[in-house]
Amino acid sequence: MLDGDYVRAELIINRSIEAGPSAPLSWAARGALYYTAFLDLKRDSLIPLLEHSLEKSFEFSLRQRNSREGLFSTALSYGLKAMYYSQEKYWWRALQSGLRSYRSYQRLIHYFPDCFDAYAGLGNFHYWTSRYQWLPGITDTRNLGIQELKMAIERGEYLNSLAAYNLVWIYYVEGDYLQGLGLTEKILKEHPKNRLFMRAQGDIYFRMENFNEAQIVYENLIKLFEADQTIDYLQVRLKLAQIYYQRMNFIAARETCQSIIQTPLSTQLQKKLERELSDTRRLIQLIQEERPLEDRK
Repeated sequence: MLDGDYVRAELIINRSIEAGPSAPLSWAARGALYYTAFLDLKRDSLIPLLEHSLEKSFEFSLRQRNSREGLFSTALSYGLKAMYYSQEKYWWRALQSGLRSYRSYQRLIHYFPDCFDAYAGLGNFHYWTSRYQWLPGITDTRNLGIQELKMAIERGEYLNSLAAYNLVWIYYVEGDYLQGLGLTEKILKEHPKNRLFMRAQGDIYFRMENFNEAQIVYENLIKLFEADQTIDYLQVRLKLAQIYYQRMNFIAARETCQSIIQTPLSTQLQKKLERELSDTRRLIQLIQEERPLEDRK
């Protein structure tokens, strides 16, 4: 999955399901595959597949309630639902699923202390819930969450890459950019075409105003996008236009903005990209006002 070959990964997981159709972990793994693909490709068609896989995982987990596989698949499935709901800004559903995932991971650690993958879920929960300390019973457990994610990265067997992805964005939010870059470089050294970590690396450079490095990452990332990856493709194109503008390459900035505006979008995509389209129009106006002499016709 880290190389973005979701078709091959799906074939492998499906063979595992065919060999043992009542194994909850195989269904949870397929859910994880679809969620990762959704993060990467932003295809809504993946959502029914994600939900079906998680339903199957829950169904078979009930038969193995306190087994290692049953607890792990239940915790992972609820965690994936929580992360998906967060992506879609269904905050209450995200909190409910997150709590269920957290409790399942706690039980998993209680019965199986050597299951270090559990710390990927626990760490994610401890960090992100700490950002809502205005809620009753929520305390500051951000540092605990970061340490748990590090443990999952170092000693986890299945969820270390997911823990690494979450930790990169935590470093981004915390402003610990060098740590975030170090982690993306470590992953990209082994998986140089991973779009998720490339995007994170480019966004960190952009936030640091290291526009030279950000431009290199984004331009390489653009080459890896498929034709139907509209959301991420246009978001990265906007970042590039902003970089060109900052570096006073007004011709490239204007052409990039125009390509964004001219991209045919469905009503649904226009709504999702409302802010990006507004920022693009605003940037076009700035370019027109600050166009240098050599760019006049």
